[in-house]
Amino acid sequence: MNVINTLAKTKMRDHTQTDRLRKTFLAMASDIRVVIIKLAERTVLMRSIKNINQTERKRLAQETMDIYAPLANRLGMGEIKWELEDFAFHYIDPDTYKTIAKFLAERRIDRENTIKRNYSTINRRIKTIQYFSLSLRSSETYYSIYLKQQRKDLPYQNIYDYSAVRILVDTIPDCYQALSIVHNLWEHIPAEFDDYISHPKNNRYRSIHTAVIGPHNKNMEIQIRTRSMHEEAEHGLAAHWIYKEIKKPPPLTTIKLLFYASYWNA
Repeated sequence: MNVINTLAKTKMRDHTQTDRLRKTFLAMASDIRVVIIKLAERTVLMRSIKNINQTERKRLAQETMDIYAPLANRLGMGEIKWELEDFAFHYIDPDTYKTIAKFLAERRIDRENTIKRNYSTINRRIKTIQYFSLSLRSSETYYSIYLKQQRKDLPYQNIYDYSAVRILVDTIPDCYQALSIVHNLWEHIPAEFDDYISHPKNNRYRSIHTAVIGPHNKNMEIQIRTRSMHEEAEHGLAAHWIYKEIKKPPPLTTIKLLFYASYWNA
């Protein structure tokens, strides 16, 4: 039986108490920087626990998975959430983590070649939209691949979004124009379409997600959002807080510097 499922059954964790702790943590933070400092502390800790004893390492990993990663998610800090989840997953279930890592490594070259070809195709067609930018989204996190595989009961090769193209534009109408271009290029997969612009997630996350069947029947996920949506998706309330202070959208490097400076100045 999978280690994570075993832990869930054998460890009598009080999930109501855990959720209450997260809410209390947020309520105590009259200044968002307090929460950022705590998340920075935990991120730095998880980066450095490789050499501590296994029991303590697993305890810290489970605590991170139960409290700190959901807290980052609640604040919309996607980049920090993903990093904390992957660190925790690595120590909670190392065998599954290594299986996914091996799967991605074996298909890395094929995946990169496919994504680059599709990137070039989109780049040529989307030039009708002014002020757009494209990026090759980094691989889906190991933990999110594991969750999707469990939820959909699919083999790993059928998980679409371990690589993707992200399209950033200036306005919401441009988002839907870009979506139309993508769907005219390739057949889309209706079950994999989500419009989080019209229906944002509870943590204010906004983006359009679609999956298409590209050349050679290779599936690929495409994310479409405005630049301001992207800043909030990556850094959540940290982006919102900086915007409120300086009255203009901050560059992503500013938010990252704030996050790490918060730790070292704590």
